[in-house]
Amino acid sequence: MKTLVAVLLGLAVQQRLAETLNCSSVYQRYPVDSDITVNCGPTTITLSINACPVQYAMFDPLTLALNGKHSMNNCIGILQTTFDPPVVQFVFPFNDTTQNACGNVISIVSNIGTGIFQSFSNIQTVIISGYVDTPQTLDTSLISYSTNLNYNFSCYYPLQYMLNNTQILTSSANVAVNTNNGSFISTLSMQLFTDQNLTVPLQSNGSALQLKKKVYVAVIATNLTANFNVLLDECFATPLPLMTTTASDKFVLLAGCTTANRTTVLLNGFGKSAEFMFDTFRFLQYSSQQISTIYLHCSTRLCQPDTCTTLLQACNTPSSTSGRRRRDVALAENDGATERVTVSSGPIYTTDTEATDLSSSQSNSVAEAKQLQGTLMGLVVGLIIAAMLGAALVFASVILYKMYRLRDSQAKKTLDN
Repeated sequence: MKTLVAVLLGLAVQQRLAETLNCSSVYQRYPVDSDITVNCGPTTITLSINACPVQYAMFDPLTLALNGKHSMNNCIGILQTTFDPPVVQFVFPFNDTTQNACGNVISIVSNIGTGIFQSFSNIQTVIISGYVDTPQTLDTSLISYSTNLNYNFSCYYPLQYMLNNTQILTSSANVAVNTNNGSFISTLSMQLFTDQNLTVPLQSNGSALQLKKKVYVAVIATNLTANFNVLLDECFATPLPLMTTTASDKFVLLAGCTTANRTTVLLNGFGKSAEFMFDTFRFLQYSSQQISTIYLHCSTRLCQPDTCTTLLQACNTPSSTSGRRRRDVALAENDGATERVTVSSGPIYTTDTEATDLSSSQSNSVAEAKQLQGTLMGLVVGLIIAAMLGAALVFASVILYKMYRLRDSQAKKTLDN
């Protein structure tokens, strides 16, 4: 009896939809995998499912939903009857990963570069995947001749495509986090400051810092809805923007359990941000130049608090091997941490104090020379003027003397007469 009722309901649904769906006889068949079209667009992911085979299989296309979320309106598809054939469409932004209410699975995989990326040994790709299905059948009979519909989909995006690095001093990276409540992506960004309270950002106006100037670095996680902390695994500096794995081309500030001289870890693995401080320096390849550049890179993980604590305690475990290797082993044995992602920042300009003083001294010398030159010029002009005045005075004296002699001569002639 129950089976008959289900069949009648199915026929009623089919008859009702036949009045609204313009389906060709070509689609009078059961659904196949090719009925779904996936468009992985630059900003949105669009799923289009041919509604006619769904109707033919006696399912209501309006009951199709993402990842079994049939009770959530924003996860249910929209029937587009103006299409030929009619389709059930799902449209959602590809970076809608903060809440991820419809439960798409987000993962990051690493592969060897191929094609235009063949020169790269490691390419990270974000995979967004899920499925569209119909509600579970409520048939309580012992057997059934029907099945639920299920369409799988996936989209692949280069990890760099999802980065938000419009400004180099606030460059960021995204990391996929899987929890019991679903998956989401948290954004990690690196910010630079000049004070320990992290209130005065380092200005990127091209001004150079003197050597041994303290710079405070913070790697901050946003959109972190789950209980995860930020853990720095390795931070290093390079003279150029490109990251490198060659030891001779990078200066390691901190790696696992070890830190370089003049580098202090302030916070790591205990909150939504990780912080450290280092003194500015210059790369020797810039020894002949007054200005040097520093680019920072930090390999970062998100880990659950208990996992972070275990990883940090591994640094204090006695072992014959290095602290970095102990942490790597611990990381491999814990499932409460994400894969590494790298955030970068720079450039930081540094200058040698002596070079600055020398330049200042040279500027002062030039100013003094110009001042002396002006003084000498004034003295020469003064001497010329004085000489001219002296000559004029002598000339006037000679004229006056001649006039005096002329008058005296004339006076004597008058007396003689």
